Amino acid sequence: MTSRLAVPVPRTQNHVVEGKWRSHCLCCMRVWEDLYEARYCGDAVAWQLGGMPAQPPWVDPACPGCGSLGVKVLSVGLAVRHGATR
Repeated sequence: MTSRLAVPVPRTQNHVVEGKWRSHCLCCMRVWEDLYEARYCGDAVAWQLGGMPAQPPWVDPACPGCGSLGVKVLSVGLAVRHGATR
């Protein structure tokens, strides 16, 4: 009897996905959107904001108005589905 091992299939197709992310400051109630690019290369993802390397949108967001770290971030599609467009 031979054993079957799962062999990972290499992902050779690299692609770029643009997405809007909506941020909500829980301190001053400011709402803003940013357009990020996610560059996928195999299992790795590199994020860009305004053409510059960036952390993913949900990592340590700070409000540009009041500087608060109490910020909630959702992708625009998710925000619309949950009614957070106001």
